[in-house]
Amino acid sequence: MQTALHLSAVRGEITAASTGKIETALGVFARAVDTSALLDRLNVTRSVAVTPLMFQSQLIERARSDRRTIVLPEGNDDRILRAADLVLRRGAAELVILGQADQIRTRAATLGLDLGRSGSSILRTLSWSRSSPLSTRSCAPTRA
Repeated sequence: MQTALHLSAVRGEITAASTGKIETALGVFARAVDTSALLDRLNVTRSVAVTPLMFQSQLIERARSDRRTIVLPEGNDDRILRAADLVLRRGAAELVILGQADQIRTRAATLGLDLGRSGSSILRTLSWSRSSPLSTRSCAPTRA
């Protein structure tokens, strides 16, 4: 009972600094709302000018409509992990990240990224050594 009372007091505010929450909200919106029908009903005309944010949005929309698997090299690079987080939050593609799964998970957690969130795209890592062939592992948390 005490836990429920504490949880009811939690406010999940989305601020300009909450980039992860914003990306997740945009991904959920895109999956749940037919944006073409919404824009038709609102009678919105497309702008001739394309801002960087509009360009990014158009790319993500195109990726979502023709969903593919993207292989990201250098799984130990923070930029790659942040990009993976954005792609997964937006639901734009399935991902394969090259690198050691444990190291990728640890670094992502350090950066505050949740690459194994439930309901996200499939995320796999490819691990290898000179003496053994490639092996594929899921980065999603295992359930006991």
